[in-house]
Amino acid sequence: MGNALEIGDALLTSPQVCKITFTCLTAVGKKLMAGSVETVKKVSLELGDNAPCINFDDADIDIAVKGTVKLKDEIHVD
Repeated sequence: MGNALEIGDALLTSPQVCKITFTCLTAVGKKLMAGSVETVKKVSLELGDNAPCINFDDADIDIAVKGTVKLKDEIHVD
């Protein structure tokens, strides 16, 4: 937690970080991919503001779906 730009730069430039995985908007993903070039990091991105979620075995699927849809509506950026 903290300043996103400082944290991102530290992760991208660190030789100790081998891979970056992130869920973000496409514009942020492009910046992460571009920033990972110098240290040749593997990058896995989920782009497009899709509100991903993980449901465990004991989840109430109806509640999880409603919550995910509501969250997606709240964070959607045009």
